[in-house]
Amino acid sequence: MRGRSSAPDAVWSGVMSSKKRWFSDAYSIKNRRSSNMDCVLVKEGRIGGVPAVFAAVCDGVGSLRDGGEASSLAVRLLSRWFDGLEDVRRLGLNLLEAIISINQSVIGEAAARGLNTASTVSAIIVAEDRYYIVHLGDSRIYAFDGAGLRQMTVDQTEGGKLTSYIGRKPDVRPFYDEGEVGGMSFMLCSDGLYRCLDVETILAELRRARRHTIRKTIKRLLKLAVERGENDNISMAILLQK
Repeated sequence: MRGRSSAPDAVWSGVMSSKKRWFSDAYSIKNRRSSNMDCVLVKEGRIGGVPAVFAAVCDGVGSLRDGGEASSLAVRLLSRWFDGLEDVRRLGLNLLEAIISINQSVIGEAAARGLNTASTVSAIIVAEDRYYIVHLGDSRIYAFDGAGLRQMTVDQTEGGKLTSYIGRKPDVRPFYDEGEVGGMSFMLCSDGLYRCLDVETILAELRRARRHTIRKTIKRLLKLAVERGENDNISMAILLQK
């Protein structure tokens, strides 16, 4: 299996399914913040012989002193979870259970180390022409195709404040969705990307993406967000079907 985190030397790679080929990449920037509390992950591999592609974006809650600790631990545990998969049966529920378990792990780690931490989680896994999404917080997962750009997750906020995240409460209720992939590709991002960019701008850049130019597409969108006034950390991943 091959995987990449938010490290800047991540490289393009692809995984073949019976009908489709997926290409993926991810990137994260500190931007104007003193530290980067985002973490992003993309991995490709086989689960019991079935090709699969997996991605997650975690955004540490910036108002908390150790917000980045939760996002970092969540990505490490999600990577380990994907590496340990042996069967695609119950794949979506398996991911849901994994994130609920990761929440408990982050809470335990925070208590043991005296951390004040929490993080959003938006994760998607694609196998056998189906996608499975589990989500907490206000990072987002979008689907895009020739018809346009569609937000696949629901922002869990109220009055501009997060209402759901990992690392604080033992009882979490993630957003869950699954369905047929069809002709869709996917983009994941932290809120630092979409706050300053409209749907038309994002879609125009995504439509330019090709299998060898995913990183360039990501960097163009990050640059546009910064130029339009975004100060926060920004992370983004693309799962491109070609």
